[in-house]
Amino acid sequence: MLRRVIVSAGNTEPEIRQRGYAYQKGRKKSEPWLPKQRAYGFFRIDVPGQLKQEDVRIPLGLCRDRISAMLKLREAMKKAGVLGVEKIRERIAPITTFEAQAAWWLAEIRAGRIVNSKTRKPMRANTIDAYSTAIAYLNGVIGNNALAALDNSEAQKLVSRMKSETSNGGRRFDDKTIVEFFRVFKTVIASAKDEKLRETYPRDWDLAYIALPRVNKREQHRPTFTANEISFIVANVRQPIYKVLFALLAGSGLRIGKALALEIRRHVSVDCSVVAVRQQRDRWGNRSHTSANVLDLPNDLDAQIKPERLIRGDHWNTLS
Repeated sequence: MLRRVIVSAGNTEPEIRQRGYAYQKGRKKSEPWLPKQRAYGFFRIDVPGQLKQEDVRIPLGLCRDRISAMLKLREAMKKAGVLGVEKIRERIAPITTFEAQAAWWLAEIRAGRIVNSKTRKPMRANTIDAYSTAIAYLNGVIGNNALAALDNSEAQKLVSRMKSETSNGGRRFDDKTIVEFFRVFKTVIASAKDEKLRETYPRDWDLAYIALPRVNKREQHRPTFTANEISFIVANVRQPIYKVLFALLAGSGLRIGKALALEIRRHVSVDCSVVAVRQQRDRWGNRSHTSANVLDLPNDLDAQIKPERLIRGDHWNTLS
């Protein structure tokens, strides 16, 4: 670190040691600058996991004089992250891979030490499952990469890859999935913090450069059914026990996980006009508690969910 950053006399702020070098091929520094000859720049950059720096040479194009060339070079060095003390610290710190950080992050969520940022409550099982699915894919693409090496350029490659992948003749990932996976990607990087809870790898994400899709909820495809269509579906269900489920989903707006966790005698009123939602099921059938919610059912659902034979026979609990 000392060979890269210095603190000059009378200044308490650290300074980057290297200045970079602008030159023209075949010409010495003592020779006059030629405005009609192309210029080039040279600097060194740290690579995560390596003690030795790498040499970087870039074209600067035609520059009026050496000062103009140095200004272009400094801008390129700034974009490469070699003029920031924090960036240098990132790259020379011990390597932490994305896969290792993601495993720690998921473990902390499951243990309840990382909670929902809005409700301050432990994350739901379905949310953890969604994160696990995203992590499984991201590990296959960037799992072995060091966190210090993951920035806008790597995010752009990730988003581009997800857009281009196909499955069964169509896109494998829709725009909403890409946005959700990218959110997990940047959250895992941000979860690495020092002892003062400051981000070890702070990032300024350029969403335009990354070409991250914009998801408008109004434009999302959300299939809906008319009352006549719902009546037709319920009337033509082959197994009668599913009639109640289909009618309830359409009339109440419940998600399938919460609907399958309902218990007739505990959560449904005697006249079948009120449903109390207190738990839900995950994809493996496990039940978990959720925030209490009471729903008043429309009167036109009575014909589908009120028959006493369904309640007495407890067909709903058999289904769930």
